Amino acid sequence: MPELLEKPTGTVAALFAALALFGASVAVRAIDGGPLLSPADRDRERGAVQEPMQLLGRSASARVSELDLRVNKELRPEWMRLRKAIFQLPRCPRTGEWLDSSDGLAFERLFNELRRGNRDEALAGLVLLTEVARRTEWEPGLLARVQDAERLSNLQSEWLRTWSARAAQDAQLSDPALATLLLHARVERATYVRTIGRDRDRQERAAEAFRRLLEDTQGQPSVFARALDVRHPGLVTGMRDRKDALEALDTAAGQLFPGLNGECK
Repeated sequence: MPELLEKPTGTVAALFAALALFGASVAVRAIDGGPLLSPADRDRERGAVQEPMQLLGRSASARVSELDLRVNKELRPEWMRLRKAIFQLPRCPRTGEWLDSSDGLAFERLFNELRRGNRDEALAGLVLLTEVARRTEWEPGLLARVQDAERLSNLQSEWLRTWSARAAQDAQLSDPALATLLLHARVERATYVRTIGRDRDRQERAAEAFRRLLEDTQGQPSVFARALDVRHPGLVTGMRDRKDALEALDTAAGQLFPGLNGECK
């Protein structure tokens, strides 16, 4: 026995290694993603844009110029040009039609640059994207023209994949990111809910995409899901309890963004 303790055999060494690996895995699972911001604390961070949700609302045009100096000076001229163009969009074009225009293509390039930037630029990109959703038409209608909703949904998804985890603990981005998740559910449902019936394959893919946003690699609620539960108690549970996982999020989006349903009236 003393010899075994002084010089472990291969079996004992393997056991020690397994125990050490198990201990490390427990420690990793125990690491918290950081304290979540309570709704009362989200506007207190120095330097954060105050009341950022106003920039996603119907009166955003009154404040959007506040973001001009927060955008990188190299992107600022194009930002200022496009934010004026988007906030003055006429005649409610179809989303895909507008995205294929010269301004629409320029917007997508700028949006991707802003999405890859700092949190001020991330908010600026989100403001433009939300206004595009408000001022263009993506409701499928009787002809089930889902391409418009698909393109808008893809842009929302890109932003959320980039920023959701960080936004959950950011005073400036937390509420806008959560609101975007709800609006994303509304747009995404437009890609599979039909006047009669629905596209079940597309519905399943959408549910899986949202699951990846709201679960970590261990299948546990992500920090973003926990932030959603703080701001909108019961929504995550509501997703699990419904046959259509996005229906509860869509309903909440209707309350947060009244009238923003793709019809652009």
